[in-house]
Amino acid sequence: MLKKILLLALLPILFFEVYFGFLAIFGEKILPKIAVGGISLSGKTQVEAKEALEKAVKSFSEGDLKINVVDHTFEIPVSELEPRLGVEKAVKEAYSIGHSTNLVKNFTQILNLVKNPVKLKIDYSANPIRLEENLVNIAKKIDTGIAESKLEVEKGKVEFQAGFAGQKLDVELVKKQILENFSEIKLEPINATISTVEPEIPESLAEKAIAAAQKFVGNKVILKGPDEDFEISDNEILSLASPVFANNEFSLTPNRDKVVRYTQNLAKKIDQVAIDAKFQFDGKKATVFQPADDGTKLDQEKAAQLVFDALSSLENSPQVNLPVSVTPPKIETSDVNNLGIKELLGRGVSNFAGSAQERVHNIKLATSRINGTLIPPGQAFTFNQTIGEISVATGYTSAYIISKGRTILGEGGGVCQVSTTAFRAAVNSGLEIVRRVAHAYRVRYYEQAGHKVGLDATIFIPTVDLQFRNDTGNYILIQAYTRANELYFDFYGASDGRIVEVSKPVVANVRPPPPPIYEEDSTIPKGVTKQIDFQATGATVEVRRTVYKNGQVLYSDVFKSNYRPWQAKFLKGTGPS
Repeated sequence: MLKKILLLALLPILFFEVYFGFLAIFGEKILPKIAVGGISLSGKTQVEAKEALEKAVKSFSEGDLKINVVDHTFEIPVSELEPRLGVEKAVKEAYSIGHSTNLVKNFTQILNLVKNPVKLKIDYSANPIRLEENLVNIAKKIDTGIAESKLEVEKGKVEFQAGFAGQKLDVELVKKQILENFSEIKLEPINATISTVEPEIPESLAEKAIAAAQKFVGNKVILKGPDEDFEISDNEILSLASPVFANNEFSLTPNRDKVVRYTQNLAKKIDQVAIDAKFQFDGKKATVFQPADDGTKLDQEKAAQLVFDALSSLENSPQVNLPVSVTPPKIETSDVNNLGIKELLGRGVSNFAGSAQERVHNIKLATSRINGTLIPPGQAFTFNQTIGEISVATGYTSAYIISKGRTILGEGGGVCQVSTTAFRAAVNSGLEIVRRVAHAYRVRYYEQAGHKVGLDATIFIPTVDLQFRNDTGNYILIQAYTRANELYFDFYGASDGRIVEVSKPVVANVRPPPPPIYEEDSTIPKGVTKQIDFQATGATVEVRRTVYKNGQVLYSDVFKSNYRPWQAKFLKGTGPS
């Protein structure tokens, strides 16, 4: 009994000796057996711990993640994934163990450390798009496509064509393993998993599949659209079905995912954006050159359910009325008589002589997309929305553009000549300029044929736009066209009497261009040099515009441009002659 009493009396003494002993040794330092990821922080101050982790994170960020797939090894530079690791939070969490204001909690944590070391994980984030892109690129090199078995109706008889298995990289598992490396600040190789994907219907079930498919022969589903009907034939019905095994029975039933994909493809045939009427000015009045047309849009969710239900009950070749909404255009063809367009308000002109054929093509295409546009009273014109997508898919070719301070080949090179000319027309028409961004450097095309420096406007979808507002109280018609090497933007409407004055450019802080740069290019024959960029002096330029209405100043603008000095750039051929 006495021993127990003595032991109980000694416990608090033991507690304080152990606890204060730790404090005496470690004080403001992180306790022993504590690590973040694979980095030991034992005995380090918070400053030292932060330095250690930052060094480890730097080394990690500059390294490569190795992914082993069967007999292939792929490397992803960690920096490409834009890693962010929470060093400060990890240091605070490590230091907090045994350093709280709760003595009992501290003592418990200290005792636990004796038996169980603590390995903390660091908070992290990575660019999910970059990570996905890298893994998808690896998967493309590894995956072998599965060939699904096919059931087809030929002359009223079902035939079976056997498929074969494929292999697929488990992208989600690899992603999880990569992020585990992030949390532990390590670059351990990842052994990726490959799974075998079998056809939905194996060859061993061919006879049962043929028997189950026989009920579809001769059936069809009619989908009724607003302007066109679509037929799902018996072969298409089979392609939208999947096998079901229940109670030792084999059957084919509609597959909802397949039906959804079918509906998505159907929407591509039905969906159409409403087309506004486009007009031209014939010298006296506006006339129609592009009639208006309604827009149509398929409700894909409802349509998929209707098609699924029809495929589930094929009696009497069911018909489905597709749920399609109709959107009228904002500007009808009949509006031609109500526009009040009477006269020229202002004109913008630029010269594109010397442009490559690809650049000229893009200029003319973009001009045609804007020609005939109507700007309603009070509405802001946005160049990017009006021009739409700029890509090879929409008809543009690659030509030189300015991107991130460099001249590179890009889809739609030359479109900025169009935005520049539109800007000049808006300036000369006295319209409110909502948004304008100057080019990074002086582009020679915009100063050719005596045109003023400082009146250019660049665009880059979706971030950089040209916008101006029609504040005339009447419709404005844009008539855009090329003549020889000149691009014209004419704004027609009804004048409210405004007068525009544009000053001469004030050029200051002129800087000479850097020396020319030469780069080797294997696509150009050896001995051939091609100039792709031209030198330009740097300068700051201001152009002042004053707009008067009824004797009063309506607008007083200063269009500022800060042009960088620009070096000429040449490509030296290294390819075969």
